[in-house]
Amino acid sequence: MAMKVSRVKLNRVLIWLVVPAVVMGTAWGQQESEVVLTSETDYAKVASLVSVDEMSTTISKLAGLGSRIPGYAGSQQAAEIVEER
Repeated sequence: MAMKVSRVKLNRVLIWLVVPAVVMGTAWGQQESEVVLTSETDYAKVASLVSVDEMSTTISKLAGLGSRIPGYAGSQQAAEIVEER
């Protein structure tokens, strides 16, 4: 006697079998390589040039402009504030 399997059930079974196999197959045997970032920038010097008070003032100004999405009034004002800095 032949067993009738609906197409939907067959697709579900295939998804449960194929997807994990594909995911495992692509990750199997791969090793993460270590990435070492280097820079000649003296970050301590850069950080010393930043004023916490000025940064706080700028953030408050930008936050007070309302929407800064292009086309809204706040976007032009935000651009001018950033340009001044």
